[in-house]
Formats: sequence, structure tokens, C-alpha cells
Amino acid sequence: MFETIDKARQIAVIGLDRIVDYLELLRIEIDIQRHDVSVRLLSLAASLFFVLMAGFFLGLAIIVTYWDSSYRIVAAWSVAGVYILLALFAFWRARQHLAAPPMFATLKQEMQDDIKMLKDLL
Repeated sequence: MFETIDKARQIAVIGLDRIVDYLELLRIEIDIQRHDVSVRLLSLAASLFFVLMAGFFLGLAIIVTYWDSSYRIVAAWSVAGVYILLALFAFWRARQHLAAPPMFATLKQEMQDDIKMLKDLL
């Protein structure tokens, strides 16, 4: 009986000690996630702005080049079609690359390891 009480006391001490570690790890993971999201959003916004500007001026240059010819309408529709295809491709690629690692993965792993250790102690 004293052995069970001693094991329970050891588990309680380990659990209380680890709670502080869990809270610190949670704070660190939140900071990391916040930084990753802000960097991704900023880079995505900058990329989007410059891609839109480059595409707009490229399309405008193509249409102006063919303005005085009989291919003006074909050039305008071709530019619009290319914009649509590029938008679909960009959307497809963005969906592939925006997958982030699961939030709180490290915290979850640490808690699972501690639960396994506690089960082994019992």
C-alpha cells in the first residue's frame, strides 16, 4: 500500500513539474505559429501585388502592340484567357504550398511521451 502511495506521489510531482514545461512550450509554439503566419501573409501579399502589376502591364503592352491591326480583339481575348489560366494555376499552387504543420504538434508529442512514461511507472 505504501508503494502505491509513493508511486502516486512521484507521479504527482512529475505531473506538476511538467505542467510548467507544457505552459512554456505552449507559449513558444504560439509565438512560432504567429511569426510563421505573419511571414507567410506578408510574402504572399507582396508576391500577389507584384505579380498582378506585372501581369497587368504585360497584358496592356500586348494589347497596345496589336491596337492598330486587325488582331486587336484576338489579342485582348488571348490576354484575358492567359490571365484566367494563370489565376487557376496560381490558386492550385497556393493550395499545395499553404499546408502548414499541425499546430501544437510538439506539445502533443511531449504530452503523449509523458503519459506513456506515467503508464510505465504504474
